[in-house]
Amino acid sequence: MKDDHPIYRALFYIQETNEHVRWPEFIEYYRQQDREVDYDTYCYQMWASYMDNQKKRELYPLRYREYIKKYKDLLEEGYNDRFKDNGT
Repeated sequence: MKDDHPIYRALFYIQETNEHVRWPEFIEYYRQQDREVDYDTYCYQMWASYMDNQKKRELYPLRYREYIKKYKDLLEEGYNDRFKDNGT
């Protein structure tokens, strides 16, 4: 039975709300958060992640506008394809 698996009995912590919830609520919360991200916010998050990587930052440092220009096609593709993996 599906509900017998430990993952369905465990509680997962949502840091933003300071709550422990079951797996379906956990996933839905972050899916909703992702739906509310606009393109500019998505680009900024991707650039911040890029700059958080020490090797990339040291070898290929890019200012935000340079990053957006260089990776424009990948950013647009990534933003538009965010929900295709789960059918929504």
